[in-house]
Amino acid sequence: AVSGKVAVALLISTIMIARSPASAIAIVKDAQAEGPFSTMIIGVSIAADVLIIVVFALNLGIAEALIRGSGLTFYTFLRPVNKILWSGVFGATSGFLMDIFANTGRLPDRGRDLLVLSTGLTIFFISSLVPSFFSFEPLLACVIGGIFVVNFGRNAAYHDHLMDRFLPYINILFFTSAGAELEIDHLLRPELLFLGLGIFSLRIASLWLGATLGGWLAGRPSRETSYAWMGSSSP
Repeated sequence: AVSGKVAVALLISTIMIARSPASAIAIVKDAQAEGPFSTMIIGVSIAADVLIIVVFALNLGIAEALIRGSGLTFYTFLRPVNKILWSGVFGATSGFLMDIFANTGRLPDRGRDLLVLSTGLTIFFISSLVPSFFSFEPLLACVIGGIFVVNFGRNAAYHDHLMDRFLPYINILFFTSAGAELEIDHLLRPELLFLGLGIFSLRIASLWLGATLGGWLAGRPSRETSYAWMGSSSP
């Protein structure tokens, strides 16, 4: 059915434009390439990641309505908006609690670190327990929690140091799980190989065009805009 194809196209198109701030941050840290340009690239990646999560929530609601054949109603758009709002509430609450726990002096350093990290991870467990009306996107909630901690908290330096210490272990789990999901025999099938190369080429061309046009509109130096697309090409 046409509605089913449109639903699949909506989801695939959203996934195609997804960036990976974790990959960009890992590369910057590993190469010790911290500076104004890399800071801009990471900031743009994170902002785009938040936008993509929001768009995916909206497209998922539309896709579910199209597949079920219920049509597009006011509730179709209200449900994802509700999830986004609750993501903000749970994320800000999580960031507020992490900042409070980071300021406590009653625990040893390791206990405080464990409490702060556990508070952030609790978001994922809560998301599977709350009723449907309070459902939210845990990834978006975590991003909002981080934004709250850095911009409105009193212990931004502590959280930055904590992430620097634990980021290598998180990267090991992240990249190992990503590699474990990659099935080479399926990837090398001719139809999938050519499809993947086509999507990759289209994505790179779109990134170059978007970075060049965005840099020109923002009045950024040409030297900066000519390399900006490379920083956004992480999968």
